[in-house]
Amino acid sequence: MDWKEEAVRYLHQSLHPVKTELNELDWKSGLSEKSERLAQHISAFANQTGGGTFAFGVNDDASLFTPSHEQAEDILKKIGNIARNNLNISIRIEHASVDMDGYGILLVHVPEQKDKPVYLRGMTIYDSYYRSAGQTHKMSRPQVHAMLAATEGLTFEDRTATSGITAEKVMTLLDFAQFYKLVNKPIPSGIDHIVEGMEAYGFCRKEDGVWSITNLGAVLLARDLKDFPALAFRNVVVRQYKGNNNLHLSSETFFHEGYALSLDKIVAHIMSLLEKTEFIRTPFRENKYPYPEVSIRELVANALIHQNFDIQGMTLSVEIFGNRLTITNPGVPLIDTNRFIDMPPKSRNEKVAQSMFLFNLCEKRGSGMDRAVAGVEEYRLVISIPVCSMKMVWN
Repeated sequence: MDWKEEAVRYLHQSLHPVKTELNELDWKSGLSEKSERLAQHISAFANQTGGGTFAFGVNDDASLFTPSHEQAEDILKKIGNIARNNLNISIRIEHASVDMDGYGILLVHVPEQKDKPVYLRGMTIYDSYYRSAGQTHKMSRPQVHAMLAATEGLTFEDRTATSGITAEKVMTLLDFAQFYKLVNKPIPSGIDHIVEGMEAYGFCRKEDGVWSITNLGAVLLARDLKDFPALAFRNVVVRQYKGNNNLHLSSETFFHEGYALSLDKIVAHIMSLLEKTEFIRTPFRENKYPYPEVSIRELVANALIHQNFDIQGMTLSVEIFGNRLTITNPGVPLIDTNRFIDMPPKSRNEKVAQSMFLFNLCEKRGSGMDRAVAGVEEYRLVISIPVCSMKMVWN
């Protein structure tokens, strides 16, 4: 799918059914007089996976109009000049005009750049920007460092979550006892041997006589993700609402442990919130839940493993409404959502997936979604998978 088709899909999604701007697309009613702000938007799109698109012809209230020929020429000239001259590298933009609900919308696309982060010209690398919740924000220093590491080919899992610590501190931050239980091995004698056992799996490493914990080790085995500033918002929240919208929150529970420690707890908590129906099937009584546990488990595990860890400001959430259950994680699916069943499996975070498979907490051969869909079909439900979330809707 080329950028134009993607942009049209994002535009339609941003307007229907709920009107909201996306990380991948920015509504524009006209050109800002502030060239620096436009440069920040271009920086954010250039730093984003897949780039991003300005949609000229969409007002702040989501009403549409068709820019005039003169307006379109002025927009393309000004954005083109900023993209070429106001950033640390010259960026070549692309554009197209598309019909949306009878209006001609001008799309201006900023391609993702290979050498990232892209920052404002004449300033430092820390003047780089990113998109979150449909808005443009300045990157934090850890975000800049993470993007530099990714550009150099260092995966998220191999990056350092914390460094310069002792073996004792590693044992304090990571649940080593649960690790050895998950790999079905006895806990070795001695602190050094315990930590070296986790090092063999890539969860920590020793450099120049001191220890560091990798992101892989932290997201899976952290006793508390808040102990790692860059991962503090990688927790999971489960919310339950009264009714079919989010106006009345009845409960909210956060899970701050690493995913290998919290997956079973998250699923058990979700099931405890669901209203069950008791029926008698001779000679036993059975409880039936509105959603199949196997589907919930597979979809939660999938959301944990395949999230985009480079997206900031978005917590993985499970929301329970009166008529649906929604699981939302950061990131665009790597596989076309229409081909989830018949396409070969593809993992964004291969080492996270491999470790969860090793711990016997998830499937790795791609059967997880098949199992989830089979459970949904057995309950005669509908599963919907939009751009950045997975939803199970109870009919």
